[in-house]
Amino acid sequence: MRPLAPRTRTLVDPETGETVEVTESFDGLIPYNFRGRRYTAVADELMVLILRKDNGLKPSDRDVLQLHIHGSDDDGVLRMIQQAIADDLGISVRTVSGSITRLRKSELLIKAETHGRVVYYRVTEHLASRLGGKGQREAVKTQRFPVLPGLKSDDEKKVKKSA
Repeated sequence: MRPLAPRTRTLVDPETGETVEVTESFDGLIPYNFRGRRYTAVADELMVLILRKDNGLKPSDRDVLQLHIHGSDDDGVLRMIQQAIADDLGISVRTVSGSITRLRKSELLIKAETHGRVVYYRVTEHLASRLGGKGQREAVKTQRFPVLPGLKSDDEKKVKKSA
């Protein structure tokens, strides 16, 4: 990540009306960069619905989803085979496969790449994104909004309106 350049701003003293130029230095600031990874923006209201018990997802589905959000590469794709996901989370490959199927059906995971018989997924931009604001708005135009099987449509409508 490149360092931030110093910035000069002109400020006005409200009591005297005098203008003063101030140069801000960003030395010593810690960037949003954890172990070489960028910051991931997560939609709070949708994530709260995902964490609810009555949404039709299992705890293993939430674990697999969290790994896709926070363990993915810079382009948002989690390049791990299901066996590796199972080993990381301490669950069976069959459970991982079922979780990915449910997350795909609810459109929280989207097929990103295929290498032979191996399919890699990424999280929908409606939920998590490493793009800037403009890039995220453009990306969601081509994606359907996720549908959680156990929730009433009123809950999902509230989230769609705020998105």
